[in-house]
Amino acid sequence: MATSKIVKKIYKDWQEYLIFGSWWATIEVDSSLSSISKNPVQNKVVKGALDNKITNPSGWSTWQVLKKTTTGSEWWDTPKTYTTIQVNLTSAWWSNNEQTVTATWVTTTNSVVISPDPSSFSDYTEAVIYCSAQASNSLTFTCSEVPSNDITVNVMIFS
Repeated sequence: MATSKIVKKIYKDWQEYLIFGSWWATIEVDSSLSSISKNPVQNKVVKGALDNKITNPSGWSTWQVLKKTTTGSEWWDTPKTYTTIQVNLTSAWWSNNEQTVTATWVTTTNSVVISPDPSSFSDYTEAVIYCSAQASNSLTFTCSEVPSNDITVNVMIFS
């Protein structure tokens, strides 16, 4: 019996050493991206790789964008241009939890990215507002709960 308790104690001490021992300080960190390594990677390496994914060849309004395909990723053939506008969702203009606003340059087929202005973020998220439809020069927003404040929304319209 005494030998069994000693063996268990040694085993338990060894486990604690493996969990809390100094070997944690010897983790290898990669200095380049790899598709096979399981080691962590330096932040500056990840940031550098991401910076190379988006380029801005001709000013702030034109970007070359990487798109996902079934075989990986590729650059869009031509840079996509976009326009940004702001729309205001006026508190008093909600009807049946919907509001349609004028959004110049929006068409039925272009892509739009909707984001609340930082000053309206809390009200936007609490009301669970989302863009539910787009038409020529207009966007329709839907909410779960009518907000008590006016909401400013940023819209990025891709051509």
